[in-house]
Amino acid sequence: SVYPEKIASLIENQLSKFSEKVASKAFEIVKAFIEGSGALKNPAKYLEIIVSSFVIWFIYLLGTLLPMYAMNFDTKYSLGFMEAMATMSISAFGQFVTPAGAGTYQYICQTILSDLFLVFLPEASAFALLTFTITLFTSGLFGLISIIWQSYFLAPYHKEHEVRKVKDTNEATINNPIL
Repeated sequence: SVYPEKIASLIENQLSKFSEKVASKAFEIVKAFIEGSGALKNPAKYLEIIVSSFVIWFIYLLGTLLPMYAMNFDTKYSLGFMEAMATMSISAFGQFVTPAGAGTYQYICQTILSDLFLVFLPEASAFALLTFTITLFTSGLFGLISIIWQSYFLAPYHKEHEVRKVKDTNEATINNPIL
């Protein structure tokens, strides 16, 4: 969109009727989302988007494939790459139903393994719980590291950027012959 700030402001105005804090945060999130999606207009970014998408999906796949090898599913049940991909892809729908996929992910994952690939139910349940726990803790850990890094290391940059933006705005106002 050409006007990310205007669209974000509309949302902020609507939400400010309920909470100024929520409205302010929503403004920043919507503006950043719209500006970020602007990368899709740039064909030079297509390769970067495609490669990063494949890398992300490959990392997710490793999160399913490695526990399969760790639990010897490759030798016991002849499960490999394709089965891990099917398990990962179908189980992902469980993430949408409840917050963090608690319960639904485990149910879908164990059902796929036990019904589709004939894995013994207690092992399928253990696998589902193991992969869910690993995912939850690694996401939480990296999220915490990211929050600390952004607030501690990037805070001076953001403050400097805001001061520079205000200074540039003031200079433009002063130097504008119409004003």
